[in-house]
Amino acid sequence: MKKILFCEKVYSRWLILLIDQLIVTISLAASLLVIQKEDLNEVFSNSFLLYVGIYNLITIGVFVSMRIHTGIIRYSSVDDIFRVFKAVLLASLLFEAVTYLFLSTYFEFNNKWFIPMLIINFFISASMLIALRIGVKQLFHYLKDLEVVGKEVLLIYGADRASLLIKQGLDSSSERNFEILGFIDDNPDRRNKHIEQKRVYGSDSIQDLKNKYGVEKMIVAEDCLDIDGRKAAIERCMECGIRIISVPASNHWLKGKLKLSQLPDLRIEDLLQRDPINMEGENIKSELKGKRILITGAAGSIGSEIVRQVLKCNPQLLILCDQAETPLHEMQLEIEDTFKSNICELFIVNIQNYGRLKNLFETYRPEIIFHAAALKHVPMMEHNPSEAILTNVMGTKNLADLAIDYDVEKFIMISTDKAVKPTNVMGASKKNRRNLYSVVTKLSK
Repeated sequence: MKKILFCEKVYSRWLILLIDQLIVTISLAASLLVIQKEDLNEVFSNSFLLYVGIYNLITIGVFVSMRIHTGIIRYSSVDDIFRVFKAVLLASLLFEAVTYLFLSTYFEFNNKWFIPMLIINFFISASMLIALRIGVKQLFHYLKDLEVVGKEVLLIYGADRASLLIKQGLDSSSERNFEILGFIDDNPDRRNKHIEQKRVYGSDSIQDLKNKYGVEKMIVAEDCLDIDGRKAAIERCMECGIRIISVPASNHWLKGKLKLSQLPDLRIEDLLQRDPINMEGENIKSELKGKRILITGAAGSIGSEIVRQVLKCNPQLLILCDQAETPLHEMQLEIEDTFKSNICELFIVNIQNYGRLKNLFETYRPEIIFHAAALKHVPMMEHNPSEAILTNVMGTKNLADLAIDYDVEKFIMISTDKAVKPTNVMGASKKNRRNLYSVVTKLSK
């Protein structure tokens, strides 16, 4: 198998070299035809055929020495195109030198058409060789795109060099199950312009792009300098239900391929402009050590981080409660891989279901509860207000009632700033959830 692949690579290289030489020959003949116009006898004269042969030998030597034929055409970059340009220029200069020093002495030489022909040939051959590589690359990507059905629609935050590198890295990836819709940038000098045929949108267009094109993810570079703009765009994406993908600094992947499937989702602490606060105080550790702890919404962005922090405090038992099966399973795999812990119990339940929750309390008897389960996406809750109330308000009531019935020591509820002066259904449900928690806390005392 290796021998077959090796042969295929060798044959493809020489095929590229053969095609390049065919282009060079046609270009030289076309250049002379432009100079001589209708004098075809001059084009096909013996002296000119000799010049064609010499020029081909020179270009073969230059192309092989500069390894023009060894590149994979479908992955041609700007550097490859520039190397082709330099190779054609070097071959032209060598051909001119050889002609003046050696050929003109022994063979008929017409300086009247030679220099203009060489100049025209340089531009024609360089353009055709570069067009071949660009055309093959575009055709390859077009055919690959046709093979993929149901592609993910992506946005890239920023319209600077780092964002352009991300796009180019994704374009060169073997994965083609995505489509880059454009860039997000609020800079007025860049907005509504195009970069590599992709439009630059403002962050206020994110909701419209989600509705119109079904945008699923936005890619953000870790080394993005526009912290405030990035944070605002990320918040809009979270409200629209668009996932945020974090890309490391370009120096970590620039010499390799950038694969979308290997990029992690943005973690909640990545939004902080400071180091995250870890629960490492002795008082907190003593409070949680050896306790049975329940975490609702354990597979969510906030709940999953609470799980990681609580595991460092050596609890007796950690009950991970969530209704999302796949994220909860991924959380379990992370715990097994990172913490090597076997003290976790997974419990799939919708907190609206009082009977199922009661079964959880009866089975595990939690002593401390971290309540992070909630519906949070604003536009979705506007269209499904009853679910927002049933989960964020009534679900919290179910947990609070059971916490009182089963003598839970501490009930820590995680809320958000959306509960302050709410202007939407989700915020109102969070405010009522918080008020309910305050009332139940007073009653329990």
